[in-house]
Amino acid sequence: MRRTSLAALLLLTAVPAWAQDTTITIRPTPRRGFIEQRLLIRQLPRDVAAEVVRFYNSPQTMRFGGQTYIPVARGVDGDLAVLGGPVIIAGRVSGSLLVVNGDLTFEPGAVVGGSVTVVGGVIEGSSRADIAGEIRSYRDPLRYRRVGPEITYAPQRPIRPSWLKR
Repeated sequence: MRRTSLAALLLLTAVPAWAQDTTITIRPTPRRGFIEQRLLIRQLPRDVAAEVVRFYNSPQTMRFGGQTYIPVARGVDGDLAVLGGPVIIAGRVSGSLLVVNGDLTFEPGAVVGGSVTVVGGVIEGSSRADIAGEIRSYRDPLRYRRVGPEITYAPQRPIRPSWLKR
């Protein structure tokens, strides 16, 4: 009997102590601009995207798709655009080189007679190559849509929660 009443007494005193042990967490609402910045999708600058699409769609540009390798004793006369990748250049490209959504690697002795632009990838070994023009690299991919043999810029729209819409 004594044990039962002692257990009941302990239980009754523990309940009010347990009810008082609460934690209140205050999370301030971030500024509207902060939320919008986190929801925006990183994309290629519009002027760069337009330049890439124009270069790729040019009738003077030779186009390849997917994994591309230009060996030492070979070359491409004129401008070259590669959609996808990876791309390895050991030979020569007499014009400019564009790689869209792929990585570019230069092997020793590679020659490019124009500029080199990589969108949606990285450039490796540019110090081992002879490049006449400028070298530009953008990590953000080009979002595009195919229309026959050409491509068009298709930027992705950010998804905004309904409570954030103005």
